[in-house]
Amino acid sequence: MSVYDYHPAEMQKQPVTPPLPPPPHTFGRILRYALLCGAIGFLVSLRAFAAATLPHILTADGLSYQGVLEGLPTPRLLDWNTTQIALLQQYTDLSPVFLIVGGVLLFGFLWICTLRMLFPNLRLFRPLPGSVQGSEAAVSAVGTSAVALDGRLLLRMGGLFFLVALPLAALWIAVAFGSARFPTKAAVCQTAAFAAAGIWLRFALRRGGFAGRGLAPFDATADQDGASFGLKEAGIGAAFGLLLSLLRGSAMRLPAPDVLRSMHALGTFHVARWNGLALHYLLSVSLVCFGAGLLFLIFAPVQTRPFPRMLMPTLVALCIPLAFWFQRPYSSQALAANWDITPTVMLDVWPYTQRNAASGVPDGGEAATELARLAGIAKRNPSSSPDRRFLLFTPAGAFDAVLHGYTEDGLTTDLVSVSKVEAFLKRRNYETALSWTAFKHLYNVGNVHFDSTLALRACLDDLERSPHANVMTHTVQEMLFTISASPQNLALLNEWADDSRFVHGDRPSLKLMGDLYLRFGEQQKALEWYARAEMPRSFMAERRANKPLFHAGEIRGTLLWNGKPLVGAQVGAFPFLQNGLPKDLEGQVRGAERQLMPPYAFSERFGSFAPRPYQFRWMSAGTSTDNAGHFSLSHLTEGTYHLVCTLPTGVTLMPFRDARLHLVHAPGDISLRYVRPTATLGKIELTFHP
Repeated sequence: MSVYDYHPAEMQKQPVTPPLPPPPHTFGRILRYALLCGAIGFLVSLRAFAAATLPHILTADGLSYQGVLEGLPTPRLLDWNTTQIALLQQYTDLSPVFLIVGGVLLFGFLWICTLRMLFPNLRLFRPLPGSVQGSEAAVSAVGTSAVALDGRLLLRMGGLFFLVALPLAALWIAVAFGSARFPTKAAVCQTAAFAAAGIWLRFALRRGGFAGRGLAPFDATADQDGASFGLKEAGIGAAFGLLLSLLRGSAMRLPAPDVLRSMHALGTFHVARWNGLALHYLLSVSLVCFGAGLLFLIFAPVQTRPFPRMLMPTLVALCIPLAFWFQRPYSSQALAANWDITPTVMLDVWPYTQRNAASGVPDGGEAATELARLAGIAKRNPSSSPDRRFLLFTPAGAFDAVLHGYTEDGLTTDLVSVSKVEAFLKRRNYETALSWTAFKHLYNVGNVHFDSTLALRACLDDLERSPHANVMTHTVQEMLFTISASPQNLALLNEWADDSRFVHGDRPSLKLMGDLYLRFGEQQKALEWYARAEMPRSFMAERRANKPLFHAGEIRGTLLWNGKPLVGAQVGAFPFLQNGLPKDLEGQVRGAERQLMPPYAFSERFGSFAPRPYQFRWMSAGTSTDNAGHFSLSHLTEGTYHLVCTLPTGVTLMPFRDARLHLVHAPGDISLRYVRPTATLGKIELTFHP
C-alpha cells in the first residue's frame, strides 16, 4: 500500500500493537526530579525568609536602610544590593491572586513531573490521525500525526491530586490546631501526622486510583486495582512518613523573631550577616526538599537501574547530617559560644524596634561584667586608675571638676585594659554581642586620657567590623571636624575616605570628605573629592584660590605645682571656637565646655561636677607633661581653645572653684591662626594651700 492508498478507516481496523514497557529511569532523570523538589523548596522558603528579615534591614517606612545615614559615608557592611532588596520586597508583597496563580503553576508542574516519574508512559498530548498531501513531502511524513491536549487525562490527573492532597491538608490543619492547643505534645502530633500521611499516600498509590486504566506503573499487573493493602503496605507507608519527619526535623527553622532580634546585639544587621543566615537557611531547606524527592521515589517505588537504586538511599542519608550542619552555627549553644549571646548579656538589651535602629544592643552592667570576665580587665581599680581633679582654664578663671578613673559601665580606664579588650575583639573576630560594650570602653579610655586618636580609632574599627552606625557615624564626623590635624589623625581620615571600606553614595558625603581634607590642609585631595561631588566651577575656583584652613597651630607651656614641675599631668586643648565647622556643629562646639562642668548628677557613678568620659569627646589634642613640667600641643586647626589639665592624685578641691587654689599666669582664650601659629603660655603656676 503506497502513501496515496492511505485510508484511515482501514487503518483503524488493523490490530494495535501494545506499547513496550518503558526503560528504567536513569540517574540523570532521578536527579533532575530531586533538584526540582529542592528548587521549589528554595523558592517557597526564600519568600518566608525575606518576609522575616526585611524588617531588620529597612527602616519603618520601608524607604531606607538601617544604619545608612544621608550625607555621611556608609560602612561597606551596610552597602546593600538595592536591586536585590527591591525584588525581595516585591516578592513578599505579591497579591493573593498572584500567589494563587503562581502556586498552581509551580506545584502543578511538580505534580505532572511526579506522575511522569510514576507512569513513564503518561502523555499529556494524544495523537490525531491526519492526511498529508504532496509528493516528496508526503512520503517523508508517513507515520506522522497532529497532537492535541488530552483534556480527559488532565481532569483525571487533577482528580488524583485532590484525592491525595485534600486528606493530607485536612490532616495537617488538624495537627496544627492540636499543636497550638497542646504545645507540649506538638512534636508527637507532628510525627504521628507524618506517619499517617505516609500510610495514606501508600494506600493511594496501591488502591486509590493510580493503578490500572493505562496509568499503572510499568512493574504493576493488570489487576492492580484489586491489590491488597495490609499491614506490610501500611508499615511501608508509616516508615516513609517517619523518615520524612526525620528529614524535615533536620532542616533549619525559619529564624524566629527573637533570634533575629538577638542578632542586633552584634550591631546593625548588615550584609554579611544576612548572607550567612540566608545561605545556611536556604541551603538547609533545599537539601531537605531534595532528599524528600528522592525518598518519595524510593517508596513509590519507581523502576531504576541498579546503580541509582543503591545510590538514592545514600543521598537521602547524607541530606540529614548536611542539613543539621547548616543550622548548627545558629543554634542557641553556638550563639552563646561564638557570639556571647547569652541570657545574662541579653538582660541589658533594650528590645529592638524597627523605628529605633540603635535598639537591640546590650548596654549596661551585665554586659560590662561579662566583658571584664572574658577580656581579663578590672571593673574598677583605684590603684592603676585613680580619680583625679582637673582644671578648665577660661577668661573667667579656672574651674575644677572630678575626672573619674572608671567608665559609665564601671570598668577601669587604665591603658592596660585597651590591649586586653582589643585582643578579646580579635579572638571573636569582632563578632560578639559585647562589641558595643568593648568599643565603647576603648572610646571612653581614649577620652579620659585626652587621646582623641585612640577614641577615633575605636569608632572607625566599630564601623568597619561590627557597625553601630546610627551612633558611631555622627561621632566620627564630629571628631574629624574638631580633632587636631596630626599625621595619625590624617591616616584615620584616609581610612574613612577609603572606598573599599566605606561607601560615599551621595553628593553630600562626597563634599563632606572634601571639607575634611581641606581642614587637614590636603588641598589637592579636597579638590578631587569636590570634583567627584560635581561641585560648580565657581566653587572649585574659590577653593583653588584660597589657602586651606590653618592646621599647624601649637600651644606650649610649663605647669608648676607648689613651685615644682607638675610631672605626668594630662594636658588638653579644648575647642571653644573653630573655623571651618558645619553650621550644625558650631553651636555644639561653642557650648561643649559646659559639659565638662555638669551641675547635676548624671547617675550614681557620675555626680555633679563629675563629667562622663563621653563629655571629653571634643578634646582636640592631648599630651602629658615631661619631667620639667613642659607640654606641647601641636597640629591644631584655626580657632580659639581653652586649656585643660589634671592635678596630682590625692588632691581634693571644693567643686567648681576652690579659694585655696591660687593661679599665676593662668591662660584664658588661646587663639591660633596663620598670623599667630604658636601660643607660648610660659609658666602656669598652681599653688594649693590645704
